[in-house]
Amino acid sequence: MSPDWQPVIGEIAPGVFVDAGTSGHGFKLAPALGAHIADLLTGADADRGLEQFHPRRFERSGALDAGFGEARILG
Repeated sequence: MSPDWQPVIGEIAPGVFVDAGTSGHGFKLAPALGAHIADLLTGADADRGLEQFHPRRFERSGALDAGFGEARILG
């Protein structure tokens, strides 16, 4: 899990992309997230709404407010 319990989706190094941390939701989100990663790979217009999940958010602005946090609820 990420520090804020939210997915990590985006480029982590030049040409290296990650889509992880969706827990049990990954199965139902896979088609949309796969299309998003494909857009990132090809340089197409990617969904800007998913920018909040970029891996570098922890360096830039910190963790997202939403999440399970201390509750330790998985999926």
